[in-house]
Amino acid sequence: TLADYFDGLDTDKLTDSSYYMCASGAYPDEIAVFKFGSSADASDAVSAVNDRLEYQKKTYKDYTPEEYYKLEGAIVEQSGEWLYYIVTSDNAKAQDIIRGYIG
Repeated sequence: TLADYFDGLDTDKLTDSSYYMCASGAYPDEIAVFKFGSSADASDAVSAVNDRLEYQKKTYKDYTPEEYYKLEGAIVEQSGEWLYYIVTSDNAKAQDIIRGYIG
């Protein structure tokens, strides 16, 4: 469940979500898009997403250091009731795509 990966995320306040992660765990690539009932609920969830990012940084720093750049450029951004988290080889491109959908 989402709560297993994003400790502290109140999934009861989500109205929609999508989450992708590398299935093998060999790469830190993840994209999560959350829609909450209000911008206040989204704001409350930012710390849970940042905690996930910090956990991933600690994990991948020594596990696959050649992939660490993805985490250094990770994006956690809130836009109204939306909150998204991006860890890819091209975070800016992924952010542009997400922004195109959520406005």
